[in-house]
Amino acid sequence: AAGVREEDCDVLGCVVERKRIADLVGRSAVGDHVKQLERMESCGSSHPFLLLEGDVRHANSCPVYDEDRSAEGTDGSAIHSGGDIDELCARFLVAGSRVGVITTRDAE
Repeated sequence: AAGVREEDCDVLGCVVERKRIADLVGRSAVGDHVKQLERMESCGSSHPFLLLEGDVRHANSCPVYDEDRSAEGTDGSAIHSGGDIDELCARFLVAGSRVGVITTRDAE
């Protein structure tokens, strides 16, 4: 903020990547979410979080953009359903990822 001295500020070591369910699904075919999560994992923040906004049960009604490009070098990580989102979160847990996941049914 303007007029605030740097020595008067504390950094919490927290970074949050906010994703609406429709955005996560829509851009998933080309692996954008995977790249962002990898950057979060390696950013040096003590507490990286993925904030998912919206009801995951509606993921199957969201269009997946550029799915025809998904064969061009992605790992088949397109998200089509709430189950796919659950699987993504489970992979964080199993892999011991530092990225935490926060979900809210509110879309904004």
